[in-house]
Amino acid sequence: MRALFADLAGGARSSAMVGQGQVAALGAALLAAADPGAPRHWRSQPPLPVPGPPAGTPLPDMVQAPPALARALSGIGLVADERDGDAAQSGLLPGKCLVSREGALWRWDGYTERAGTPAPAATRLRQRNRLATLQAELSEAEEVLAEARSASAAAAAAAAEAGCEAVAADAQARAAQRAAEARAGQARLDQRPHRKP
Repeated sequence: MRALFADLAGGARSSAMVGQGQVAALGAALLAAADPGAPRHWRSQPPLPVPGPPAGTPLPDMVQAPPALARALSGIGLVADERDGDAAQSGLLPGKCLVSREGALWRWDGYTERAGTPAPAATRLRQRNRLATLQAELSEAEEVLAEARSASAAAAAAAAEAGCEAVAADAQARAAQRAAEARAGQARLDQRPHRKP
């Protein structure tokens, strides 16, 4: 399973990869920050003395998350499919829930969401994930563009230098031709018989 939070330093709000099951279980709360100074945030709490969900794999064993989410995640279990979730829901203790990889949710109080049910928090998290991906792609593209501009400038400078060298070579060739023509003209003059007056 993917890491729940890619950037632990930025807190819960900066999550980059969140699975459907976690979105189903925590919903909009995943958008809250880990910074206690934020208006909506997670605060670290000691573990609860009650056991985790009676079924499924405990979610904390499968994901990486900021310590402030440890208590919230400790009450979530991951089940294989909807049949397992339906069967185990009645045994959940208060505050506990089960999720599936597909995004289904079973809470202790009977509330159930089937996989594929649209969730605003999931949409926002997908948009954030897409934005983070696009920002990374943009950063890479800007680096490639900067390298291309640098290479283009170097090529233009080399072409300009080559052009200057070509102009200088042409000027030298013309000067040499003029000098050769002048010498040839002088030689012709020198070879003519001289008339005496």
